[in-house]
Amino acid sequence: MLNLIAASSKKSILVTAFTLLLFSLAQPQIVMITKLGYSVSCAECSILEQTFLTAILYVFLPMLLVFFVLQQLKWNRYVISGILTAYFTITSFLFLSVPLFRDRYATYSTFADDEIIVSAVLSSFSTQLIVSGVFFLLIQKTVELEK
Repeated sequence: MLNLIAASSKKSILVTAFTLLLFSLAQPQIVMITKLGYSVSCAECSILEQTFLTAILYVFLPMLLVFFVLQQLKWNRYVISGILTAYFTITSFLFLSVPLFRDRYATYSTFADDEIIVSAVLSSFSTQLIVSGVFFLLIQKTVELEK
């Protein structure tokens, strides 16, 4: 697939891929900055250790695949950025923020399953909004379509 991409855009693709990876791995740390309780499943684990594989498999790799497909289809950079941001926001919340909230905060209290979702949304909304906004702006700046 990379052979089909012009040499001038390879740098843009690498920068975009690095940005996707960086945000996929950093998002849980940023969102859970105020909820740094100990993990029930691993008392000595950092958030990065706990979320690394999930961030790679469910957030980064699918976003990278979607990015390559949309890049090949030569979609508008704003559409690509919007689609990647929507995917990033939804998957990082569902696969990273909610499980971390459940493991590091909700297990020490009495939360029902529906309360966990609501509480995770309320506790991570402002930081998730900021992270997603910055993500959109960075992706929009790094996406360079072939001329």
